[in-house]
Amino acid sequence: MKKNEIFLKDYKSPDFKFNSVHLVFDIEDESALVSSTIECVRLSDQETALVLHGKELELTKVLIDDVELSRDAYEVDPQKLIIKNTPESFKLEIVTNINPYKNLSGEGLYKSGKILCTQCEAEGFRRITYFLDRPDVLTKYSTKIIADKKEYPVLLSNGDLTEAGELDGGRHFATWNDPFNKPSYLFALVAGDLALVQDTYTTKSGKQVSLDFYVDPGNEDKCFHAIESLKNSMKWDEDTFGLEYDLNTYMVVAVDSFNMGAMENKGLNIFNSAYVLAKKETATDDDFMGIESVIGHEYFHNWTGNRVTCRDWFQLTLKEGLTVFRDQEFSADMLSRPVKRIEDVIALKAHQFVEDAGPLSHPIKPKSFVEINNFYTSTIYEKGAEVIRMIHTILGKDNFRKGMDLYFKRHDGHAVTTEDFIGAMADASGVDLKQFMAWYDQNGTPTIDIKYTYDEKLGKVVFSFHQKAKTNNEEFKSLHIPLKYTLYSKNGEIIGPEGNLFELKNEINTLEFEGLSELPMLSINEGFTAPVHIKFHGDLNNSLFMMKHCKDTFNKFNATQNVLESEILRISKIKKPKNSDVNLEVIEAYKNIYLDESLDLSFKVMALSIPGLKEINDRLEKFEFENLKSAVNVFKSAIGDALEDEALKVIQNFNLEKDYEYNAQLIGERSFALLSYRLLAYTKNNTYSEIMKKAYYGATNMTVEFGLLSMLLNYFPEETEKESKHFYNKWKHETLVIQKWLKLNAQLESTDTSKISELELLPVYDEKIPNLVRSLIGAFMRFNFWNFHAEDGSGYEFIKEQIIKIDNINPQIAAGITRGLNFKNKHTGNRKDKIIGVLKSLTQNDSLSSDVQEIAQINLK
Repeated sequence: MKKNEIFLKDYKSPDFKFNSVHLVFDIEDESALVSSTIECVRLSDQETALVLHGKELELTKVLIDDVELSRDAYEVDPQKLIIKNTPESFKLEIVTNINPYKNLSGEGLYKSGKILCTQCEAEGFRRITYFLDRPDVLTKYSTKIIADKKEYPVLLSNGDLTEAGELDGGRHFATWNDPFNKPSYLFALVAGDLALVQDTYTTKSGKQVSLDFYVDPGNEDKCFHAIESLKNSMKWDEDTFGLEYDLNTYMVVAVDSFNMGAMENKGLNIFNSAYVLAKKETATDDDFMGIESVIGHEYFHNWTGNRVTCRDWFQLTLKEGLTVFRDQEFSADMLSRPVKRIEDVIALKAHQFVEDAGPLSHPIKPKSFVEINNFYTSTIYEKGAEVIRMIHTILGKDNFRKGMDLYFKRHDGHAVTTEDFIGAMADASGVDLKQFMAWYDQNGTPTIDIKYTYDEKLGKVVFSFHQKAKTNNEEFKSLHIPLKYTLYSKNGEIIGPEGNLFELKNEINTLEFEGLSELPMLSINEGFTAPVHIKFHGDLNNSLFMMKHCKDTFNKFNATQNVLESEILRISKIKKPKNSDVNLEVIEAYKNIYLDESLDLSFKVMALSIPGLKEINDRLEKFEFENLKSAVNVFKSAIGDALEDEALKVIQNFNLEKDYEYNAQLIGERSFALLSYRLLAYTKNNTYSEIMKKAYYGATNMTVEFGLLSMLLNYFPEETEKESKHFYNKWKHETLVIQKWLKLNAQLESTDTSKISELELLPVYDEKIPNLVRSLIGAFMRFNFWNFHAEDGSGYEFIKEQIIKIDNINPQIAAGITRGLNFKNKHTGNRKDKIIGVLKSLTQNDSLSSDVQEIAQINLK
């Protein structure tokens, strides 16, 4: 391992305070000279060396109070600058030389396309200059940027523009001042030739804010949905939490080469272009929804992350979990709240539950780490959001708002801990949340085992709830778990109030009801109030009942998925199954939901999505391949045959040429039409492939065009080479669109490692661009279950070679790919031996980054 493990218990507050920092960037053709002037104060009474972080920097000089230090007054190593003796207060000047043009890591200052930009979270600022690069060192920044005006006409940094002007030799400068204290990870700089799309927003106090979106020239017409999403976010945060934007300008820059989705740098957000650029011809409904969510997320960070930030990186969920919860609530209010909740839980179960069940499981507040970049995980973000949601459920909407108000009143402008947040929530509401803190410290997804007894004579039922979880070599501590529930009679009528709240606090809890004329049916964890597994004795019968009768949208969805998965698993036990083996009651229940006109169309699409090989295997103790694959195919075929006439009617009534609008109703109509096309594809009837081809060529928006192409390539692969080439040639100059095509091809059953290697050679692919790597290599690993897990181990060997190659360019992306090699405990026989061999090879490769080695070692545990 190349870095020592860092422990939360060893946290120590900084020995120095920085009152202000002034940065000057002098950008040349092959380098950038960075001058940093810091007003420093020593906090300790004892003389303490000032230890600054740095990485791959060329140090030019160091001055204290305008006097250059001799070489023996400081030490330099690959990670630090140590200044041995300092006054109690002093002005520190450091000049470094960096080369952003050769920096391929995606951290610090680097080149993306034709522009220079920064990414400083978590530890990228140390690639720019020597600094106390930690989140609890907050100071005010001013930044002057000097560059060639022709090559870099736009010069941006945090805060407000205070000065700009011309210089000799065709150069110019711009000075930016940020009046708010911030940590170094929120610093941002952009220089390039960018087009500007502007709008304005007037805050509730009457201040007009300029909304400035910077994009590559030619992409101006793809910004309008992002701008509208930003305005909606600003209004929503004012209405919901009373939070108003605090600068005169809010800037967003879209870049193609970016390791993350976006970055919330104060006043200057830098975005992966996939989460800014969209129009109906190039973006799907999912893309539009993703942009709305991520734009909201980064804006909401202005308060939950920027104005109040993390004391240390162990507190990462303090800003990320809370802000994900906020962006989920925002998106729910923009479209359909029940549908949004289902979408979020689908993602949680597909990623975080899988993470929690494997070697990479960790608490939302980790106790230690080797490489902080490896902890930007679904657990920190999505499980962290579920923990915030549980607090919201326990406290109620009004008390939660009081808690947020108190949190900002106490901690605005400070770097704080999760305990500070929980303390504000408890003090504002009067609710004891001491036990709830175990959610932050304990890993694993809890299982709630529910049993019941019923006394017919007394009309009494007792439900017993037993909570447990598998943790990392620690004794499980009982959690404070809120569960909403409703009781139903056997004929589907609600008994008593709807959506009651039951709070589990002990290892075993009971819920009793008396005066009942029959055994009731229990709808539990409605709205998915807690991120837990529910194990209910009599599960399948209960699921069939809830599939037909439940009024809670999430539990109706969940019951439907449970029924479909249970039926596929039952079929997998049959030797050479056929359509007639599928349970007619399940088919009829599926058909009833499809035809139920009272249900939301988007809900129906999600509920009726048939679980695939990967989804089911994620929940099995050991992976199953051949039998399960056959069972999925048989079940799809039977459903397609049963709904053929009804699906045909839907697509005949669907207007392909209808004007595109982004709203819940039309999103539902498009998704339901595509579900209907998919049901016809399940029949494998070539007549329908011709109908789909005609619809594909007639599509007027990317949602329908790409949806149909996906079905054609998946279900009629031998007949659709023409359509695949047509799509490629039509869109090969639109990188965001071609990423969809690469992702689609990467997950086809016909795509093995040799096909991936062919796709890598296409001119549209560039392994230096993270989005393209995720679209091809990442998609193959995540979605091509059959070929990634090839029995001969070729899929694992291929991914190993990709990791080694990409690690030389971008360790963060390489580590992300390494996370996918976490299935050894799900395997038996040759597959297990092969994946263990690959992981051992990675851990023994000393040329690999600590990012990759840490993940590989954990996967071997």
